[in-house]
Amino acid sequence: MKKISILLGLLLFFSVTGCGKKDVEAPKGDEAAAVKEESAEVAKKDGVLSPQAMADSVEFTEEGLKSLFKNNPLTADEYEAYMLTFAKCKFEDKDGFYNYKSCPAKQISNDVPGIDSEIQFSVLSKLIKHENAIVRDRAYDELRFNEANVGSIMNVIKEEKDPHIVLTWFVRLCNSKQLSHPEVAPFVKAKLKDSDEKYREQFLYNAMPKNIKGDPEYVTILSDICQNDASEEIKNKACERLPKFQEVVQETK
Repeated sequence: MKKISILLGLLLFFSVTGCGKKDVEAPKGDEAAAVKEESAEVAKKDGVLSPQAMADSVEFTEEGLKSLFKNNPLTADEYEAYMLTFAKCKFEDKDGFYNYKSCPAKQISNDVPGIDSEIQFSVLSKLIKHENAIVRDRAYDELRFNEANVGSIMNVIKEEKDPHIVLTWFVRLCNSKQLSHPEVAPFVKAKLKDSDEKYREQFLYNAMPKNIKGDPEYVTILSDICQNDASEEIKNKACERLPKFQEVVQETK
């Protein structure tokens, strides 16, 4: 009996003390929203969001994306965050290029504040190596390059496997003054002999004769296209433009 009394006493003790405990429940409804908002506010004050986190933190709408722009000119992180949002774009193939004109990120491109050119180049030099093809494509399209930095870009494009992106960069080169650059010229000439006629087409419609700076090899290649290309349209265009390129070579002799 004594043992039973002791056991009953212990049970009574634990049941009484247990009554004072309450299980902690997760906040619900408005209370949960308030907790979430408070946590977000703390994160904004005490932590610095990475560009990827910034990109993921806004709605993928024109207004949502514009909310990324807190400064004018933009900081490196703001610009990178904006560029990273292109990974969410829907796209299609259009004549060998990626087409994402209807993408919200592309739609607001004219509303993007300015950015220091050196900061922009630094960000884009990183993004041309990004895993997402549309981010890379957009980065190549935005790059401002010159004789001093084009060599470093060429080292990256030589490793690029996506033909849409290579074509995007090729067109940028055709429109540039760097066609005679020692890192650029071999790349462009090789593409002019490529089985894909789009490279020849883009060169013939975009390259300025003065930008080959008298390089006679360009004339030799264009002469061959004029005589032998499988496409009548490209052949005719090459024959039409060839004299201007020949003129430049003659003038530089």
